[in-house]
Amino acid sequence: MMLIKWVLIISLLCVPLQVSALQLLFVSTDWCPVCHRVNTEVVPTYQSSDLPFIKIDITTGIIENKEYANAYRNGVIARLYGVPAFIIWDEVNKREIVRWVGYVSVAHFNDMLERAKVVAINNIEKCKNFNICVPSNIQ
Repeated sequence: MMLIKWVLIISLLCVPLQVSALQLLFVSTDWCPVCHRVNTEVVPTYQSSDLPFIKIDITTGIIENKEYANAYRNGVIARLYGVPAFIIWDEVNKREIVRWVGYVSVAHFNDMLERAKVVAINNIEKCKNFNICVPSNIQ
């Protein structure tokens, strides 16, 4: 039974997420030193065609991504309690799938991203099958 579970997880990791539907939002500020590290260490090397990387700077409170701003104001996206925050966003259904906050290193970011993808796939399936569309946080 455990072998079947691992085969399913590995096969889900190999299948790209919905190309046009999901995005990785990077929420940051200009005063955050850790956000600056993400900009210099992750952004130049990030390569994922299945999950486009979208930067959202909330320094001024004026969010240029209007759909994200409306979703945040309307409570579709949970409050932010720290930056940098990474959110897998379903662009088609305008909802947050999974998020994590913080950055340690590129290796840690890549690990968190892979974990977030697995959680995102599970959340999308729950939403489709059971109509339970609740975002998750990972640590």
